[in-house]
Amino acid sequence: MAGLDEAERAGYYFHWVFPLATVNFMPDGLFMFAVRPLGPELTESNFMWWFPPAKSFQERLLQGALVNFGHLVNNEDYEICEHAQNGMRSSVYRQGRYSAEQEVCLHHFHQLLTNHMRPHLAEWEQRRADGHAMANGNGNGHAHAIGNEVAR
Repeated sequence: MAGLDEAERAGYYFHWVFPLATVNFMPDGLFMFAVRPLGPELTESNFMWWFPPAKSFQERLLQGALVNFGHLVNNEDYEICEHAQNGMRSSVYRQGRYSAEQEVCLHHFHQLLTNHMRPHLAEWEQRRADGHAMANGNGNGHAHAIGNEVAR
């Protein structure tokens, strides 16, 4: 793309827009990705690709190949997420700590989300203290025995 130095032309720049979108600058164009939760286990994904006008049929084929490759990678990501979600429903699943080396982005996202939701958490805590049925927070809806007690 015109106006970029060599390092910029070869680089990929991914910018996340909290909470549910990314804008990705690539040597060949621009890719935008947004997700929208439709329910606790259903998410809609929208993609938009922009490329400069192709100067040849070969460039147009390359652009199509890039979009196709992007969809293949995204479909693999969906599969991973679906398998992880299924695993969280298992009676043997236990929520654990983040992996400091592998889950930095996930931990950061959860910190941002918690800070965003903090004003609403006091109400949630009060409802729980008043005896309203609430999720148990372990991600799978199962109660867990802790010592001689059952956590709910």
